[in-house]
Amino acid sequence: MARSKFAFIDANIWIAELDTDDTTHQKARALLIEALKERTVLVSVFVIQEVCSIFMKKGYMDLAKFFYEFVTKHGAVKVVSVGQEWLDATSDLLAEITPRKALSYTDYSLMAIARELGAEIITFDEKLLSTYRQLTSNR
Repeated sequence: MARSKFAFIDANIWIAELDTDDTTHQKARALLIEALKERTVLVSVFVIQEVCSIFMKKGYMDLAKFFYEFVTKHGAVKVVSVGQEWLDATSDLLAEITPRKALSYTDYSLMAIARELGAEIITFDEKLLSTYRQLTSNR
């Protein structure tokens, strides 16, 4: 299978890349740089909300603001707005598979959107990756 021209970046990659104290910072940075060089990077409004919320809870207001500015103003990052179409796609996905307790609604919406766009998901979350691989191998 050919590599997708789209890379959907999960919240944990953004957080690790921006938080230099994170133990996976270097790995996240390498993954993000590679994606930005080679593909169109996608981020959903749910992921933006998740990343900003986590940074704000930690008191990292500057990182929350920097992240928001970067993803909304950087030409290589495309923000995917979540409207009724994507909410319906997420609902359809939840009806199609047995939801796993370890995954959030944001994870399922990310999978629904990525599947529709033929995008790869870049994440450190192995449960999300394995579920997405199973989902896309059935198509």
